[in-house]
Amino acid sequence: MDHYVKTGNNNIHLANILYAILLVGALVITLTFLLNKTIRADFKNIDLINLKRKEKRDERRRRDNTEDEIGLTSNKRKSDIKVEDVTWKRLQGDVFRKPDFAVLLCTMFGMGVHTLMIAYIMIISLATGLVAPAGRWFSLYNAFMYFLIAGACNGFCTGRLMKYFGATEWRFSASIAAFCLPTMVIFVFLLVDIIEYFEKSS
Repeated sequence: MDHYVKTGNNNIHLANILYAILLVGALVITLTFLLNKTIRADFKNIDLINLKRKEKRDERRRRDNTEDEIGLTSNKRKSDIKVEDVTWKRLQGDVFRKPDFAVLLCTMFGMGVHTLMIAYIMIISLATGLVAPAGRWFSLYNAFMYFLIAGACNGFCTGRLMKYFGATEWRFSASIAAFCLPTMVIFVFLLVDIIEYFEKSS
């Protein structure tokens, strides 16, 4: 971590962090445009399917009934409005449907936000010199505080997503978030320590 807290001519690591953040922003913008294009293409495909069905229906009506042109045009306008409404409802039901294990998805999403917030806060603190890596116990105290602060983001994101999906098992979600992430962190550190022990590290 010494490279990240040096001042002077060695600011290349901070520049790399900023470049990475800009790259993530560019990827998010690109993904948004691609999703927008895909959804528009889905709308067009559903419109074409509905238009073909409507043409067949109109052809059948022309054979069976002899209606005047005013009635046909008025029916056409009404059906156009219905087609747009039905198209959006079909696409909305397909894209925004509730997943099978919504509570687990919300909890895992919250833990991912928790981990990212800890990483970002720690990197920014080291890059700006707020935390000195020389004092190990002070760094552990800061990491614990960052863990608590990021827990609020975890709870907010999990609760917001659960409300969106209509899930109500908040006790189960809170229990998983409280035990699963610390257990995973302890397991990773324990695995690293075991490897270092067998490698006879100091």
